[in-house]
Amino acid sequence: MKHLMMITTKKILFDTPTGISLMIFILLAFKMQLVAQTKMEHEFRIKPEEVPAKAILFIEQCRFPKKIKWYAEESQNGKSFEAKTKFRNTTYSCEFDSTGNIEDIEWIIDFPSLDKNLQFNIDSSLNQLYLKYRIIKIQVQWSGKPESLIKLIHNIQSDDPYTTRYEMVIRNQKENSSDYSEILFDDQGKIIDVYRIEQPSTDNLEF
Repeated sequence: MKHLMMITTKKILFDTPTGISLMIFILLAFKMQLVAQTKMEHEFRIKPEEVPAKAILFIEQCRFPKKIKWYAEESQNGKSFEAKTKFRNTTYSCEFDSTGNIEDIEWIIDFPSLDKNLQFNIDSSLNQLYLKYRIIKIQVQWSGKPESLIKLIHNIQSDDPYTTRYEMVIRNQKENSSDYSEILFDDQGKIIDVYRIEQPSTDNLEF
């Protein structure tokens, strides 16, 4: 009976004008929190000898057959490193922190190739934030132990846990202008973070 009374109380709270206004305020505050962040970054090519040894070692263990392009990235969060290459007709990006520890691996995927339920959830999430948008790029993002990530690259099942997320760049089309946003989703299509991209890098948007 106590549990039933608690549910009834909550229903009455949000059925009143004050309760509805409160719920709208909470939703708007959450939306503003998501879109308020700005991502400023500068990416540029570097030589392998400028890369931390730990990052070089990880890439060697991946045994990518094609040329590796190295980049440094400077942002409000500090400096990081990135290795880009193609493997089995897929573009891979391995991201490292300033000391060379692997942070995540990303690879480009076409939106229609995602699971239908995931597509629906991502669309629903985006429609809550934007009236009109265009998907520029979407990437699968893996994070976990280095040995697990190497196995995933080579289509070998990993016994260790790892995290799958999805990173998307969209163009938010407004009436007289447009801007770019980077959005991170969990494996169910729920939004984790939203960043407005300040002067987006051409390299990041092309694919």
